[in-house]
Amino acid sequence: DCLSPECLLWVQGSAQPKALKSIKVGEEVLCFDHICQNLKFAEITGIGCEEGRVGWTTVTLEDGTSLEMTADHPMKPSDLRRVGAAELRPGQDSLKVLKVVSVPVKTVETVEETRDYMSLVVAQAERYGIFVASGSQAGGAKVQTMAVESGNLPLFTFGIQHTFLEDLSVEVSSRAHSAPPSIDPGSLDAYPSVGSLRHSQGDCKICAHQNRCQHYPDAKPCIHGAACSFCHEWHENIRHLKRQERKKAHL
Repeated sequence: DCLSPECLLWVQGSAQPKALKSIKVGEEVLCFDHICQNLKFAEITGIGCEEGRVGWTTVTLEDGTSLEMTADHPMKPSDLRRVGAAELRPGQDSLKVLKVVSVPVKTVETVEETRDYMSLVVAQAERYGIFVASGSQAGGAKVQTMAVESGNLPLFTFGIQHTFLEDLSVEVSSRAHSAPPSIDPGSLDAYPSVGSLRHSQGDCKICAHQNRCQHYPDAKPCIHGAACSFCHEWHENIRHLKRQERKKAHL
């Protein structure tokens, strides 16, 4: 699930695209937000470099955009399928480019070669497709870019249904739209929001608006719904906890 070290990415604060081999963990790269359907910068949480004999796939789109990656690199065509690059279907699948529109896949060619390759991981891999360009275009007046997925993209397909983030790869029982989510720890069945994906790991960030709605009947829920980057799972009343902390501080 890797890319060429020479491929180019758009880094926040940089006027020109940078080669993958020069990018560091913590920097933010330009991505396509699959949920909000717009452009956003996402933080890089992992980079790896390896060398060996692997299958290399060159994906060429109908508009001439071409990008090389390992055959198993995760891709997300326009119908939200998650496949390896070599499994893309020419004439049927489309990929995002920086315009931003989906362009049909023209050809997919795979060969085995021994050379360096790098993995790239961004925060919220389920949400962001990374815009990458071929390194051979460096210095050109026009750089053609293709959206690929983070190397740690999970093996499930998600979408928004009834304001919840749902795993669309499994069949779930029907429930009333107003019913609260019932999530077992580690289950991929349903998430109240994007920010809830890390709730079971204990490092999520609480959505103050949704928390207020959970504890005060007259409060309005978070307007961002499933697209909110903060956790919508049930938590203790954070307003009440903060009041208690302030009282203790004054004792």
